[in-house]
Amino acid sequence: MILTVTASPYLLSTNELDGTIEIGEANKIRQVSTVAGGFGTGVAATLFYGGNETFAVFPAPEISHYMRLVTFAGLPHEIIPVAGPIPMHLTMRDAEGNETKFKDSPMPLDVSQLAILRDLVVRRAEDAAWVLLGGNLPSIAPAAWFVDVVRSLRLYHPHVKVAIAATGAALRAVIRQLAATSPDALIVAAEEIEIATGLEPKTLRGPWVEGDLSPTVAAARALIDSGVTEVLVTNKRTESLYVSESESLLASYDSTPGKQGVNWRESFTAGFLAASNDGKSTEDSVINAVAYANAEGSEWDNYIPTPDKLRAEHVVIKSL
Repeated sequence: MILTVTASPYLLSTNELDGTIEIGEANKIRQVSTVAGGFGTGVAATLFYGGNETFAVFPAPEISHYMRLVTFAGLPHEIIPVAGPIPMHLTMRDAEGNETKFKDSPMPLDVSQLAILRDLVVRRAEDAAWVLLGGNLPSIAPAAWFVDVVRSLRLYHPHVKVAIAATGAALRAVIRQLAATSPDALIVAAEEIEIATGLEPKTLRGPWVEGDLSPTVAAARALIDSGVTEVLVTNKRTESLYVSESESLLASYDSTPGKQGVNWRESFTAGFLAASNDGKSTEDSVINAVAYANAEGSEWDNYIPTPDKLRAEHVVIKSL
C-alpha cells in the first residue's frame, strides 16, 4: 500500500477558455474540472484510478466540498477534522494551452493539529510499503515538519520506504537533515534544488536546456552522498532525470502532452511509485513516471490520467 500525506489540501479548479485571456473583460469558460487537490491527495487519486492500493491522510472539514469529492471518488482516506476553510486554486487555461493560476494561502493548522496529523501518518504506515510526503506546508508549520514525520516513521516503521516531494523551506530543512532522515526517494524540480542548495538561478536549468546534464547529475549525486537513495529531478513536463548511486537516466517524452486535471508532477510521482511498488525495474519505473506525467487525463474522471491513457512508447530513455 502507498500512503500519501497532504498537510495543506486545496480545491483545484481548472477552467478551459474559448480563446486567450482578456484582462479587464469577461472571459467565457467552456469547461471546468474540479478535483480534491494537494500533492498527496492528487497522487493518491491517480494511484487509485490506476488500480493501485493507496490511502490518503489529510486535514479537512468533515462537511465540505472537498470531502464530497473525495467520498464520491471512493478514495480510501482518513482525516483529522479541522474548521477549514479549504483554499481554492484556480487555473485558467486558454485555447493555446497557456495557464494563469490564482492561489489562496495554505489552510491554517495549529501546532496540536499538526501533531495529530503526524501521529495519524505513523499509525497508518503500519500497513504501508511507501509513504509519500509532499506539497506545501501550512503557514504555521515549522519548516522541519516533514523531518519530524520521517524521524517518527524511522523509529516505528524502519522498513517503510519514504518519498519526499517538498519545496521551499520544507525542502531546505529536509536537505539539511538528510543524514538523520535518509529518504528513499527525493522528487524535486531542478529550480528547487538551486534554491535549496544556494546555487545561482539557472545553474542547473541553463546547462540542461543546452543539453548538458552534468551539473544536475552532480547536484543529485551530492544529495545521494548525504543519504538519499534515489533522486528524481524534473525540469519540464517532457523531460526528467533519475540518479542513484549506480546509474543516471534521462527520460524524454517525444510526443504532445495531454490535458490533465491534476498537476503533472503529481501524476509523475504516482507513476514512479506505482511501478516501483510493483517491483518494476528502475528503467520501467522512470518510463511509467514520464508516461503518466504526459498522459491525456480521462474525461470521465476529471481528467486524472489512467493506465489506458498511457503512451509509454513515446518515452525515450538515455543512460548518462
